[in-house]
Amino acid sequence: MFVLEALPALVLGVVVLFFLTDRPAKAKWLTDQERAWLENTMHAEELARAAKQSHSSAWRGLADIRVLALALVYFGTSAGLYTLGIWSPQIIRSFGASSLEIGFLNAFPAVIGVIAMILWARHSDRTKRAQLARHWRLPAGGGRTDIRR
Repeated sequence: MFVLEALPALVLGVVVLFFLTDRPAKAKWLTDQERAWLENTMHAEELARAAKQSHSSAWRGLADIRVLALALVYFGTSAGLYTLGIWSPQIIRSFGASSLEIGFLNAFPAVIGVIAMILWARHSDRTKRAQLARHWRLPAGGGRTDIRR
């Protein structure tokens, strides 16, 4: 069974090994114009990176607002998953529910989430207001945590 699961990754690895190249100059699938643009862009990025390189660059990277925002998102996701995976079943069990009932009750928020995502995506596609859908994610997530208190 494990071999069957690994087979697509192994085949893709062999294809990538022979198909992808190390440098844009060797890429046959790029046009000359694309190849020149990519090489110039990569060269400019290398020069900029070499000029900014210092020992404190790692600390500056960790203090970057984008890295901090991604860390906050990861923390929120992990906290929510641990809540559903570890603490919710224990809380539900304290009410005297059976294992089957715990499974169904613990799956309920995920089922509601799937339904909400499908409905929200349809609404966004139908009204052509995807930007509005992006802006409502954060308040909706915050409201979800307030409902659980």
